[in-house]
Amino acid sequence: MQRGDVARTRPIDAVLASMDLELYQAAVLAERLGVPGVAPEAVRTCRDKSRTRAVLARAGVPSPRYLVAADADAAVEAAVRVGY
Repeated sequence: MQRGDVARTRPIDAVLASMDLELYQAAVLAERLGVPGVAPEAVRTCRDKSRTRAVLARAGVPSPRYLVAADADAAVEAAVRVGY
């Protein structure tokens, strides 16, 4: 049986992930199969702190000040600016 054949030969009620790193793939598969599941965009947002904070800010949910840092030097500068 080919990987894609399962959905054509058996009813699928949901797609679950057993590990955090599999959540996005499970969400995409559930969406493609038309079964209940978490929206892929929601998983992407929850796995990215910067995106999460932006969504929370747009919703009016307060959170501590933060900056995104790409390397150790930028992290030190961010800590000084934010007041770590």
